[in-house]
Amino acid sequence: MIIQKGTVEDFLYDYRLLIGSLLLIFSIIVSFFRFGLDLEKVITVSFTQMLFAQAIYGYCRKGWVGIGPGGLDKDASPVGRALLTLFAAFAYVLIFFLDF
Repeated sequence: MIIQKGTVEDFLYDYRLLIGSLLLIFSIIVSFFRFGLDLEKVITVSFTQMLFAQAIYGYCRKGWVGIGPGGLDKDASPVGRALLTLFAAFAYVLIFFLDF
């Protein structure tokens, strides 16, 4: 039996809903643990992280990779799309450690 190995993009596409859900859930849970019931900070941090998480999710679903109003279309350079996604992932994780 021959096992075909897919690309990383295929793997991310297959698990895009799980990845997007985890990005959202981790953001909200960590925000509540850090700030308790200070809803203003929880919403601000979660919203900021979602601006970067949308780029990660967009890359996973092979679509528009955007941070806020700008980004790269699905037909743009694969290297540029990957770099923008890496920047978004770095910023998403960095926000977990910022002091507000």
